[in-house]
Order: sequence, then C-alpha cells, then structure tokens
Amino acid sequence: GGVKMDGELTQGLLGVQEREEAMGSSLDSISEGLGRLRGIAIDMHSEVQVQHVMLDEIADKADSAQHQLLGTNRRLTDVLERAGGGAQVWVNILLVVLLLSLLAYIYTTLHNRDAPTTN
Repeated sequence: GGVKMDGELTQGLLGVQEREEAMGSSLDSISEGLGRLRGIAIDMHSEVQVQHVMLDEIADKADSAQHQLLGTNRRLTDVLERAGGGAQVWVNILLVVLLLSLLAYIYTTLHNRDAPTTN
C-alpha cells in the first residue's frame, strides 16, 4: 500500500516547502550582498595599496626636503661662523657706526675750533 496523505499533512508539507523557498530566496539575497561586499573590499584593498605607495612617496620627498634643509642650515651656520657668528656681524656693524660717529664728532669739534670766530 500507499501512504494516504490527509489535508493537515499536505498543508504542513506545503508550509515547509514555502519556508524552504523563502529561505532559499533569502540566502540568494545574502549571497548577492556578500558578493557586493567582496567587490567593495577588493576596491578598498586596491585603494589602500595606491595610498600606501603615495604615502611612501610623500615620506621620501619629506626626507629629501629635510636633508636639503639640514644641508642648507649647516652651510649657513658655516658662513656665519666664518663671519664671526651671526651676533658678531651685528656687533661689528654697530662698532663701525660708532667709530664713524666718533670720527665725525672729532672732525666737527676740530673744524669748529680752528674756524675763525666772528664777533
């Protein structure tokens, strides 16, 4: 003999089948979403690699600029030391100005002393 299915059993099996179809549809949607997420993750990975290369280039350029700046600073320091130091240059300029002022005062004083007075 055959198995006789009653209405309740048939309804129960149809309900199970509908739930399986709904779960299959949900799993398809989840699979599509995971595929999109995988694509996004691959794109993000590529972008991170590109930015990593860019950051390395920026770091190399910054190192180069720092070395150039240090070299320029070292050369400037050498020039100032040969000139007697940065502060010494200003001291020398001040002394020259004072010396010229003193010479002008002496010249003016001597010149006025030797000039004939008119009374």
